[in-house]
Amino acid sequence: MRRATLEVLRQVGTSPAALDPAFKEELDDLRRAQEMSGERTHETLAAVHETLERVVDRLAAFEDEITEIRGEGLATESSFDSAPHGAESKAPPKTRSENWLALSLRS
Repeated sequence: MRRATLEVLRQVGTSPAALDPAFKEELDDLRRAQEMSGERTHETLAAVHETLERVVDRLAAFEDEITEIRGEGLATESSFDSAPHGAESKAPPKTRSENWLALSLRS
């Protein structure tokens, strides 16, 4: 399409007044169609981004649940350790994003 446009411009010359009004209208229609296509592409990419955020949040939630389940199993196994009862860990709990990041780095 671009080649055809350039060919018509070469034949007509560089003067905008020499262009056929129908040709100008067609160019305007093409520009509008391109803008609409760009907007649809932007909307689609925004929807994909939002969906990916949801997937990451769900994966982080699953990972948190797995960590809790594993932690409960380890707590049961280590109940006979020498640590005083009620002693708390000094490390702060990980956030979902930290857990997800750690999980993704293992892969």
